[in-house]
Amino acid sequence: MTQQYQRFRKADIIEEVGVRIASISASNGDSSYYVCLQDIQDVFPDAQRFKLDGHPILFLQDSNGNRIEPPRIAFYPDKILDVITAEPQACNCNSSSNSSTSASSNSMAVISLSALGVPTNLASQDILPIIKLEMMLEKSNMVIDLLLEARKKDDEMLKLQLGKFLQNNDEDKQLGNLYRITTETGHVKWVCIDHYRWTYGEAEQKVFKKVVGLNGGEYDLHLGKVIITLKSKTTAEEFFNALTNARRVYELDISFDWNWSKSDLEAFEEALKKSSVSILRLELGEFQESTTKEILSMAPRYGMLVHIIELSSMKAIHIVLPPNTIKVPSLQLSRPPHLQKLTIEMKPREIDAILELSEALKTNKTLTTLDLMCNRIGDKGVMALSEGLKANRTLTTLDLMGNSIGKEGALALLEVLKTNTTLVTLDLEYDSLGKEGILLLSKTNTTLTSLSFSSKAIGDEGALVLSETLKANTTLTALDLRYNSIGKEGALVLSQALKINTTLTCLNLRYNSVGDEGALALSEALKVNTTLTTLALWCNSVGSEGALVLPQALKVNTTL
Repeated sequence: MTQQYQRFRKADIIEEVGVRIASISASNGDSSYYVCLQDIQDVFPDAQRFKLDGHPILFLQDSNGNRIEPPRIAFYPDKILDVITAEPQACNCNSSSNSSTSASSNSMAVISLSALGVPTNLASQDILPIIKLEMMLEKSNMVIDLLLEARKKDDEMLKLQLGKFLQNNDEDKQLGNLYRITTETGHVKWVCIDHYRWTYGEAEQKVFKKVVGLNGGEYDLHLGKVIITLKSKTTAEEFFNALTNARRVYELDISFDWNWSKSDLEAFEEALKKSSVSILRLELGEFQESTTKEILSMAPRYGMLVHIIELSSMKAIHIVLPPNTIKVPSLQLSRPPHLQKLTIEMKPREIDAILELSEALKTNKTLTTLDLMCNRIGDKGVMALSEGLKANRTLTTLDLMGNSIGKEGALALLEVLKTNTTLVTLDLEYDSLGKEGILLLSKTNTTLTSLSFSSKAIGDEGALVLSETLKANTTLTALDLRYNSIGKEGALVLSQALKINTTLTCLNLRYNSVGDEGALALSEALKVNTTLTTLALWCNSVGSEGALVLPQALKVNTTL
């Protein structure tokens, strides 16, 4: 392997240090490649710590959380790390107050003999007159009273000043370079911010990493980059709270994939204020519709974007707005001086794009396959597309998986299939047609040869609908019914259809629950059916009884 080098910078001097390959696995980040502190000190002898873009870099630890010896840091390709030559100083926040307290307390407890007017060279055999002794005692009492009065005034002044300071500066539990925490026993403790971030922040870092993982996001610890899509208000609140306490997130790519509201953007802004994020990509889904939308302007929906853009911690922002937003100029978004880059993007309106596509299909004479998978065009999009499909005579395969198609969309497709005689493959996986929509599409068509109804949870009732269709259909050769919660009753009615149907060659029943009783019903159908060549029963809770009856059917069946 070609030797790699890490670049380091001290003042204006930049030097390269060789990168080593690790033999010990680290618990904090990818440690396949690392740079040894000893190697760095060969170039910069006084090097102690290192930073990337102004943020500290942790030394690598083993699986037990102990620092690996000799000390080492992770390799950051194409980055220049800054050399820090001094360790962070420990907090001496109590030293001055303790010393002053000590001095005051000592001044009250110990009184100098010379201050009381007593000769220090008085011989032991000398006897002072009683009146002189009384004067000395009276003078000492006066001194003590003066000291106590002065101490009382100092305490009152200190209390007044500290109270005023806390009132003005304790909004974020932060006091100067101190951070307020509460111990397990309930005591308040002030610690240096750096100490808090490195020691107490580790637990919060683990919480943040867990929240990102639960939402299917990606977190690159070395780069401090997060990519995540939030699906609901609840998951968004959890992520915002975790982001507030995560100190090593510098770049955030986030998508709001639910009907968000203005309050959600406000909560996001508050989280950004307390985070370390400086590079942001924000993609917004549909806004939560208001019951008074006829009265309210759309501008307030996105007014919080201006506040986010104006955050002084931001260096680069890219915002993707949904199709139903107002025109970008009316948002009055301008780039503040602190921002190096500001980009605003607006998604095209799906219905407009579908209308254009529909018009193109009317005249196109070469396209045979159209894949619109996962575009969320919905019933309106299908209705717009159907006009073009009615006139088209070349398209043979149409993939509409994951487009939130319901009954109205099914009716529109039904009208297409009444006149279109070229479409043979239709994929509606993950859509929400319902039993009525499935019946409409499957029972009346006479040209489709492949139909996918996967992942619709049609259950035994939906299987009953399809079984009636299969008894009459003479064109369908492939039917995909994966992930549909079909149990033994559904398997029974489908087996009855297989005894009659003479065209279906492939039936996919993976990830259902037909069980042993369903396997028994299907085995009886296989003894009669002479056209089916493929039957998928993977993950159907078929046990030992089903495993016994299916081979018996295969002794009779000659086509599967």
